[in-house]
Amino acid sequence: MIERELGHGGMGQVWLGRDHRGGRYAIKTLRQDLATDRDVVRRFIREREVLLSLDHPGLVRIHDMVIEGQTMAIVMDLVEGGDLAELIGAGGPIAPAQVARMGAKMAGALAYAHEAGVVHRDLKPANILIDTSAGSKPEPRLADFGIAILASASGTTQTALIGTAQYLAPELFDDKQPTAAPRWTCIHWGSCSTRCSTAVRRSPGIPPRG
Repeated sequence: MIERELGHGGMGQVWLGRDHRGGRYAIKTLRQDLATDRDVVRRFIREREVLLSLDHPGLVRIHDMVIEGQTMAIVMDLVEGGDLAELIGAGGPIAPAQVARMGAKMAGALAYAHEAGVVHRDLKPANILIDTSAGSKPEPRLADFGIAILASASGTTQTALIGTAQYLAPELFDDKQPTAAPRWTCIHWGSCSTRCSTAVRRSPGIPPRG
């Protein structure tokens, strides 16, 4: 049962939903043009099994992927602590020790997904949710694996970059494809950690320097 809208973005809307046992979930419904794109629907069906199999404490787990009429929805864990971009916006730069701890957690989550053959394509602070359910120590969890994969299948985006310019690896601007290579992970998280530590976005296509 869908209760209310939680938010919306470029790919669709997010709703609060409950199952018959009272469990709470985030339900993302995709934009109408994606839900009616045959390439996206085929990719949705083809990738469903592998995305549902991803289960790691550093990932927002996908519980179901549903097609009903012209509605396409992804049912995910509900993470209520906001996202990393909001945390930086509200509190400014994050302490280096905390950035390092989050980086280790994200590296583990990405390595796990890469072993399953899944590349995120849009790693950025807004896609790193902060889970406060564990108590006093908030834990980062990477969201929207399914959205990035489906966007890459859309006929409307095949000639466009998938991702957010400030956090893309430089090679993508030369029309190269993303891979699960460690270099890509380092660049993506390096861009995020620069934002965490300074509260400033780096320029598109320029790798972080240290």
